[in-house]
Amino acid sequence: MSETGICPLCEQQLSELLSTTDRHGRPLRTIICRGCGLVRIDPMPDSGSLNDFYSHDYRLQYKGAWHPRPKHVYRDTRGAIMRARRLLEIYRPGMKVLDIGCGGGFFLHLLRSLSIDASGLEPNRGYADFARNELGIDSIFTGTLHEYAPDNRFDIVTINHVFEHLPDPLAALARMRGLLKDDGAIIMEIPNIESTSHAPNRIFHYGHLYWYNPITIHALLQKAGFGIADMAVARGNEHINLVIRLQPETEATALGILRGMLIGNYHRVRAIRDRHTRLRHYLSRAPYRRILGKCLQYSREFLATWRARSPRAIADRVCQAAIPELRRRILTGAEAAKHKSL
Repeated sequence: MSETGICPLCEQQLSELLSTTDRHGRPLRTIICRGCGLVRIDPMPDSGSLNDFYSHDYRLQYKGAWHPRPKHVYRDTRGAIMRARRLLEIYRPGMKVLDIGCGGGFFLHLLRSLSIDASGLEPNRGYADFARNELGIDSIFTGTLHEYAPDNRFDIVTINHVFEHLPDPLAALARMRGLLKDDGAIIMEIPNIESTSHAPNRIFHYGHLYWYNPITIHALLQKAGFGIADMAVARGNEHINLVIRLQPETEATALGILRGMLIGNYHRVRAIRDRHTRLRHYLSRAPYRRILGKCLQYSREFLATWRARSPRAIADRVCQAAIPELRRRILTGAEAAKHKSL
């Protein structure tokens, strides 16, 4: 047991070491808070180092390229379609959407194809430039969440596998609250520390500053004044999908709910991580399903991109196949909202 920085969730200092290396075997301390079960790297990098990392190095380190390669264009556009299906559950014509950490702009490109007013924020210069130059998206701000100062507020803010990268989650939620209209919503997807889809030595890495489970993310949102309108844990990778709305609470009520939610969560997370040994993992079906899935994915990506004329052509082809279904979802949602208001 060790004493380190104060936990941003439960504000205790007692923690335990969970891992000493990242997924590539390089030194990286990852700790778990004994008060609430929140997992984070330690020490936390300073803001200057993080800004430089995400502006210059992040995409190179994790994608191996300054700009998206054809396979990334195809993969991320397909991912954008899956995200859009969830977005359109709450989207209504005329709403304004902001995508935080928009990457190469594929989600924005799809939304613009659906005539949705969407803007993006991306700290990595290479990917932001790709979105502007290759996809023709001019509504992207290159910089951090706290540097972004738009002229208007948004009906929907989406943040997909980005929240875990932010060094001060409560400050980030406060900033997102300032970007939302009073009746707005946040759509978030984050990794789940309870997931056992990856080998136990292939989990932690420098880019993920925090690891949440359904209990810690719920408690953190409660502490920040948000409520969860919908939460689902995806099959397979067990990612946490959330629809979040403002939920005013008195401080005493919020703290009471928070403490109740966190009782025993440290033991839950610790037990899951301790049970997930390398032997148990490789004796299960999970790694072999993952290998088979990756082989099929890479084959599909190669066949879809090897004769492509341009990144834009790849993205357009994938988008156009999904547009009819997504337009029907928009119309269905608008009709349902209209009848509900009558």
